[in-house]
Amino acid sequence: NAEAIHARMLQEKQADARYQPPPYQTAENHRLLKEKEHQMYELLREIVGYIFFIWLLLIITYSRRDRYAYHLTKNIKDRYFEGNKIYRVNLTHFKGFFEWSESVVVPNLYGTSDYEADTQSLLLGGVRIRQLRVRPDSCTLVKTIKNTQTSIPECWSPYSRLSKDTRSFNQSWRHPAAPMEDNPWNYQEGISLPYAGKITTYHKGGYVWYLGSDLTEAVNNMAEMKASRWLDVHTRAIFVDWTVYNGNINMFGIVTCLLEMPAGGGMLKSPEVHSVRLYRSSSNTGAFVTLCEAAFSIYLLYYMYREFTRMREQRLLYWSSIWNWLEVIMIINAVAMIALYIVQLVYVKRLFLEFRQ
Repeated sequence: NAEAIHARMLQEKQADARYQPPPYQTAENHRLLKEKEHQMYELLREIVGYIFFIWLLLIITYSRRDRYAYHLTKNIKDRYFEGNKIYRVNLTHFKGFFEWSESVVVPNLYGTSDYEADTQSLLLGGVRIRQLRVRPDSCTLVKTIKNTQTSIPECWSPYSRLSKDTRSFNQSWRHPAAPMEDNPWNYQEGISLPYAGKITTYHKGGYVWYLGSDLTEAVNNMAEMKASRWLDVHTRAIFVDWTVYNGNINMFGIVTCLLEMPAGGGMLKSPEVHSVRLYRSSSNTGAFVTLCEAAFSIYLLYYMYREFTRMREQRLLYWSSIWNWLEVIMIINAVAMIALYIVQLVYVKRLFLEFRQ
């Protein structure tokens, strides 16, 4: 019958050597080999993914660098600072400051002559001069000196958080007045970031004088500043700030010149020039970098999803591996970089809208 035939066929199949199962050790070796192959291919995919991720990061990073940045920085330094004789020799007191401002800064930034001004770069927003002062009552003479017949009526302390002057005045440092807008005698808070000089760190406020947007206005403002004695013995720091744009190379030159007046006398000079590209060009290179940025963002989202899945599966064990910590730190840095990039675009667009208005 059928059952007997089936039983006989099973017996014959078991007796046939071709149908014998492989030894256990052989099967285990094959299984381990397959697991190692799977791990190897998984590792290769990880390595290739990381290499591509780093390549995208390098493309995005180095796209911000430009060989013309050095030449723009050198041109600014040679024209206004180290390469200028008036800056090197005469800028040791207020008289030298006005000579440098009226003979070098204003003609080059506001002038229109190709033989005198820097017509390759466009001045954005004018020049801002900011000073930080100390209060007259912030220093006390030594009693021994004060009681003698000397010609030292008072002293002026170094700049510090306790000695800085934050009062508002009315066209003179002798008469305090209520704060008024667009008044260079009015102390303004939060108009800059803290700045570390050679002597101390200067705070983010100060008294600001804007030179204006054209040559005539700048010349008149400098003359008024000199006649009103806006700078005096209580001045401890002068910041001269301006920004130029060179359309030939699509780069901005951001300039900050700090002049410090130590309590011991003299003037310390600290010019700082940054050449940056805030607007990407519309060339093929710019489009390629934009594609790289999009691919970088997609990769970042993938890594965030993968690490979140691992974190949910492993829970507390996830934080026991140093490699997982490195993954999280890398993701946080990448997210912060993208956020800063977006903030930069928003601020640059807002500033240019204000400049056009």
